[in-house]
Amino acid sequence: MKLVATAIALGTLALALGLGTLLGLPAALLVLAGGALCGVISLCWASLEKLSGTSELTLDEALALAAPTAAEEQKRAVLRTLKDLEYELSVGKISREDFEQASAHFRAEAKRLIAEADASLGERLDQAEARIKKHLTQVEAGRDGAPSKRKAKSKRP
Repeated sequence: MKLVATAIALGTLALALGLGTLLGLPAALLVLAGGALCGVISLCWASLEKLSGTSELTLDEALALAAPTAAEEQKRAVLRTLKDLEYELSVGKISREDFEQASAHFRAEAKRLIAEADASLGERLDQAEARIKKHLTQVEAGRDGAPSKRKAKSKRP
């Protein structure tokens, strides 16, 4: 890790010097600022990894846990359409009858999508809780093989 950080720092300095001679001081300062930002991000990332311990969570898994589902995206679109309909009614672009008809359709669709999104959220919460339990089990097992206070309390009647 230290070797990579040193290589990045030296590469940033070399790039800043090269661009500084070709394009001037502003380009060199921009490259140095970008290198400093990368350094700060890597330090924060390393400290978070150190605090949380090692994690087997891959990038794809993290994105899958955080990414909105198709139902959530559709729900947002339908809710946005409802807001647009209300705006169009308020400025007189559509009649009250057309608004009522379109609004009823989109409200029914929104209810269906909200229920679907809530169901998928429950599944994702279950996945997250399983990962947390697995991690806590690994952390507790790593403590000299001694059971933690939490486990000792849970075994009591």
